[in-house]
Amino acid sequence: MLRKIDSNIWVAEQPFRFLGLDIGIRMTVISLKNNELAVISPIKVDNKIIEQFKEIGNVKHIIAPNLFHHLFLSDFKNIYPQAQIYAVSGLKKKRPDISIDKILDDDEKYFGSKLEYFLFEGLNTFLLNGVSPLNEYVFFHGESKTLIVTDIEQVSMQLSDLKLPAIAGLGFAGFFLLIDQVSQG
Repeated sequence: MLRKIDSNIWVAEQPFRFLGLDIGIRMTVISLKNNELAVISPIKVDNKIIEQFKEIGNVKHIIAPNLFHHLFLSDFKNIYPQAQIYAVSGLKKKRPDISIDKILDDDEKYFGSKLEYFLFEGLNTFLLNGVSPLNEYVFFHGESKTLIVTDIEQVSMQLSDLKLPAIAGLGFAGFFLLIDQVSQG
């Protein structure tokens, strides 16, 4: 269910398991000009969310802000075929089955005048198949002065609250630094 958090911004959360851990997922929805909606990190669509979208606008932009937030892109596109899918560099290779309309890049930094985006460089993921860049874009909604992030938020956790997903954002070196910190703690 969508929950309004500021002027023209909503979020919806759902349970989600990754590598056996309950980490949850969150979708952010921004109302742009002419009632166009930008959906960042789409979650599983249900009838309640579809009805809420009808009340607030038309889904025109479906955004995968990093290499991990792609699971429900196709579901959204099937329900909103007029919408364009925007994704980070590398997602076409990772998910060739998804029809991506535009790659997010630093040359074009705006969705209309209400939403800017920037590449947040330097974060890597450490998974069983190795280390790779996260390629995460962050978003700024100027009207409400809201910064919208996805997985980099996991890195901000305190060590006392450490969960495995935080390690994924720090990369291989960060993993060993955390092990060292925890063992000394």
